[in-house]
Amino acid sequence: MMLASALALASGCDTNLRKNGGENPYQGELSAAPHEFGIASAHPLATEAGMKVLEEGGNAYDAAVTVTAVLAVVE
Repeated sequence: MMLASALALASGCDTNLRKNGGENPYQGELSAAPHEFGIASAHPLATEAGMKVLEEGGNAYDAAVTVTAVLAVVE
């Protein structure tokens, strides 16, 4: 049963490629340039705090700790 479900889901995976003549409709669209960074969280203030840490030279771990601390306060 699980195999049948997996095959049914996988069979529809290439429909966008078929509709566009084999071309990937998303090719060339980047959400961010490679030299940029991004933060996502459940609250805008936590996201802003994480971005500020990265902008001031912190690393991803510093930003993650900051975001977690802010989320603990605002949620």
